[in-house]
Amino acid sequence: ALVSKPHSDSVVFDWRSTPRDSVLMVGDSWTDMHGAKNIGAIAAAALWNTEVCPEHLSEEGAELYFRSPKDLAEYLNARAPKVSQDS
Repeated sequence: ALVSKPHSDSVVFDWRSTPRDSVLMVGDSWTDMHGAKNIGAIAAAALWNTEVCPEHLSEEGAELYFRSPKDLAEYLNARAPKVSQDS
């Protein structure tokens, strides 16, 4: 049987202790989208690879779409915890 990445047995962090949909898996293949679902992660399509078909990744479970690494960074920065600086 074909094993998609990340496979739940090979992920380096303790994904079982994280709330479902709190991990973002970014990839450009159907195996990446399936792998995200295997660990309960949000499946995000990296569309900066010109060979990638957004419709195909959508059919395979992509939930978010990023056209460039900058778009991904902006998405992550907008959701990063804010650190307050008391003066």
